[in-house]
Amino acid sequence: MTADGRRALTRLAAGQPPDIALAPQLMVGFDRALADWRADLAGYIAGGGSLLRVVSAPAGSGKTHLARTLQAEAASAGYAVCQIDAAADHTDDDLALYRAFCTGLRCPADIAEGRPDKGLSRVLRYIAVEGGAGSGVAGEEARRRCRLAGDVPVPSLAEYLPLLLEALRAESAGILSRDRQTDLEVVLSLVAGEPVEGTRALGRLRTKYGGPLVRALRKVPGKRDARLWLETLLRLLPKLGFSGVLWVVDEHDQADPALLDRHIVQLRRLSDRLAEGRIVGVFAVYLVMDDFGTRIKQKHGALEQRLQPILGASLTRRPLAMLEHLRAIEPEAFLRDLGQRLYCLVESGPMPEALADHCRARAKAASRLGGVDVRSFVQSVASQILDVVA
Repeated sequence: MTADGRRALTRLAAGQPPDIALAPQLMVGFDRALADWRADLAGYIAGGGSLLRVVSAPAGSGKTHLARTLQAEAASAGYAVCQIDAAADHTDDDLALYRAFCTGLRCPADIAEGRPDKGLSRVLRYIAVEGGAGSGVAGEEARRRCRLAGDVPVPSLAEYLPLLLEALRAESAGILSRDRQTDLEVVLSLVAGEPVEGTRALGRLRTKYGGPLVRALRKVPGKRDARLWLETLLRLLPKLGFSGVLWVVDEHDQADPALLDRHIVQLRRLSDRLAEGRIVGVFAVYLVMDDFGTRIKQKHGALEQRLQPILGASLTRRPLAMLEHLRAIEPEAFLRDLGQRLYCLVESGPMPEALADHCRARAKAASRLGGVDVRSFVQSVASQILDVVA
């Protein structure tokens, strides 16, 4: 057993979903859904379209695993990726949503190479230094690309980004003084919606930080216009070197129902923006609990109407689908195949018979009324493999 295989199985036995690098290797039964979504990423969305997909499932059935597989697919296609935790990050406050997006944003190269780096500042540094076929994007080239985004909701941000990218390139070259570095860090926080020393008031901050970047920054995102800042970023990022943006929102079973209800409000607003064509180049995927349909029927009738299946559309093309319907394989067979893939993390070839018997028994126990308890199955089989193969 390799050290990497042991670490992966230990994490899985503890109930943690596979990381992004491992997720595709353990994915079973979603070939059709992933093929359709892969085609959407390569074609419709990369060409400037946007799509919303909502997938519902009970706790422990593999939503997060699917999300991480999709992130790996999007990263390999050159997409910037952002995952938001509905309970921890997502509220009906537009500024909180904007900050969560800026915090969770990741470069495709970082995902592909397993680096944990994330955040708007990291993505902008990547654009300035490594984007544009490795030569970086800043100055006049950045201004040209920002103009290609057309009339964005916050023009001042589109005008300011080239200046910010130029400073980030100078930082990479090691030619910024300490004062200029401080100037840069202040504006990076403000553009991401974060306060500096407890305030986002530019006038107050300029009394202490008088660098050229702070002076050139005309406005910062606030609660009233953060939604416009988010839409502007989503319009600009594809022009600055990414194929588009994959935006994943993940509900969790331990979340307070009131918190989950708040992010549904944001989902309705996002669906409106997509329908109006205000957001382009975005694949938004919401992974929700299995009571989602009941919740929107009771409290969010307008959203329910937006997500009603289109007659004749395949499951993978519907705005709202159940995870078990996207998984095109019978539950017990799915779990047995998953068990074999777990075993292949540490050994090649088929499972020993005793381990295969355990896998079959757990597959039967974890299949319930057409659904599957993936979490308990993976924990049990991963633990057994560690005991048998160690």
